[in-house]
Amino acid sequence: LASPNAAVTLVVFADFMCPHCAAEAPVLREAIKKFRGQAKIVYRHFPLDMHPHARVASMATEAALAQSNDKFWEMHDYVFANQSDVFDDDDEVEEQLRKGAKKIGLDMVAYEAYMKAGTGKALVQKDRDAGEALKITGTPAVFVNGRYYNPLLFGGTVDGWIDDALRR
Repeated sequence: LASPNAAVTLVVFADFMCPHCAAEAPVLREAIKKFRGQAKIVYRHFPLDMHPHARVASMATEAALAQSNDKFWEMHDYVFANQSDVFDDDDEVEEQLRKGAKKIGLDMVAYEAYMKAGTGKALVQKDRDAGEALKITGTPAVFVNGRYYNPLLFGGTVDGWIDDALRR
């Protein structure tokens, strides 16, 4: 999200069933808006084993990304904003994700084909593997220009971390 040539890159490893990730998402987005053109977000999937539907939600956002980058972020926002509805009934998760896909205006034929083919599985696993290589144990895990975000430094805010990265 934001300028591809931004000086600061926030990489966030997140899980769509994680309430902490849902709370962190708008904080990160606001920081990117504040530093418009100077910072960007790169989202990485890190579905936790304890969240059985996080992988299918990640695949749904990848199906949206296959249609456009903007649609990825719209689906991302939809899933986080509607966590309780999407994940309320184990038997209805995929239907709730379809509902979100329709709501954001995805081409549903393409969405269904993508989901049926399982195309996103490898992409989600690749992100998960990258997170494991970084020794991530929980979500959200945020990196600012490659440094693991620690709320005890730089004023304890993402803004402070971005500001510090811009001064380096």
